[in-house]
Amino acid sequence: MMKEVLKTISQKPYLSKAAMSKDCGISEGLFEQILMDLQRFGYLKETTLASGDCGGSCTGCALASSCNTESDSNTDKKTNTNRIHFWQITKKGLQFIM
Repeated sequence: MMKEVLKTISQKPYLSKAAMSKDCGISEGLFEQILMDLQRFGYLKETTLASGDCGGSCTGCALASSCNTESDSNTDKKTNTNRIHFWQITKKGLQFIM
């Protein structure tokens, strides 16, 4: 199941956890546990990006709609900047799913 979750993340990295767990056919709770295990084993790491940190153009960026949102759910209250959280598969994780 860990491999399936990791493959789903590699194919659809910007889906919500709810959507990914549904794609995998498992509960969100189990999905969360697998994410923690994948991170603990070094296959996955969580990355946080503040809006504008990329320094690039938003055109064609998969995060553009999240980055520029006025949503309070992504706003860091201390700095008043939007923060986007996403998962990155490590080199070790890529080797695991090959």
